[in-house]
Amino acid sequence: MSGAVLVMCSCATPVLEQLSVKRFPVVEPATGNDVAHISFSADKKYATSKGVPLKGDPLICRNATVFRVNDEDSVPDETTAVAGEEIAVTSVISWINTGFRRLCGPFVSFTPEKGEKYIVTNERIGGKGMSMLWTGMAFQSCEVSVYKETPNGFERVQTHEVNTTSCRSHAE
Repeated sequence: MSGAVLVMCSCATPVLEQLSVKRFPVVEPATGNDVAHISFSADKKYATSKGVPLKGDPLICRNATVFRVNDEDSVPDETTAVAGEEIAVTSVISWINTGFRRLCGPFVSFTPEKGEKYIVTNERIGGKGMSMLWTGMAFQSCEVSVYKETPNGFERVQTHEVNTTSCRSHAE
């Protein structure tokens, strides 16, 4: 999967700190009338037939800069973004299989619409349910999806892969 962040270790360091020696700046939520709400979720209602949503560390990339959504003191797992401007989103997840740990968080981009609410999920793909016990790490990956809330539930939003050089860490 293009743009995926993969690391295997038995570290106890928070996921975002494993991605970069430096810290990502925290995103400033967009304000005004032309905004969309973005939240990050591991709710099982967003599970697809091939994956399991996992809680992760949410990131947003705009103007070629990566930002954290959560800070050290709070974990809101949500923010607002300027409607009509393309953004890239991910939720970096980790899991352990056969003694190895994998981090995975590819960015996907979309253009949010004014007043809409979007939900970002990242699923571990491969080894759903009991089959995870015998599905090796080499056959597992992750997939980030974006959903838009609708009056009848939610619908999947068309996203695009992000060039790995488009969203670089300008961490401090």
